[in-house]
Amino acid sequence: YDCHGECEGPQNCYVLRDSYGNNAGYASVVERMLSEIEAAGGSVTFGATLVAVKARGQGATAESGERAEAAAGGTPVAGSPTSLLFQEWPTSVGASRVILNLPANAIKSLDPSSVIFHDSPPQTVVAIKNVTV
Repeated sequence: YDCHGECEGPQNCYVLRDSYGNNAGYASVVERMLSEIEAAGGSVTFGATLVAVKARGQGATAESGERAEAAAGGTPVAGSPTSLLFQEWPTSVGASRVILNLPANAIKSLDPSSVIFHDSPPQTVVAIKNVTV
């Protein structure tokens, strides 16, 4: 691949390579992160629509407003400060740590009272609020 400055516009383009110099592609970073999360005992959810990220016990409602999270509901994780509410599931899921890999439209679709919009480090809050679709 002939990658050099301004090959695709005014910015530089980059090619991710594995330890052998082969083109690895951008998915390789996500795949490695996935394998490390699973090796550490974590879980990853695919094909579910996240509607809210709440502090444990904070009320969470789906966009329709028909479901509400009860503080005792869901699947608690020991010491879990975070509760995730998915459109497809009737209860929330507790998590002690959360890594979100979401496209801009999914971030914009989250409940505005989600903790990521106001309870994150200041630079994270600014970055999230500057997401455009």
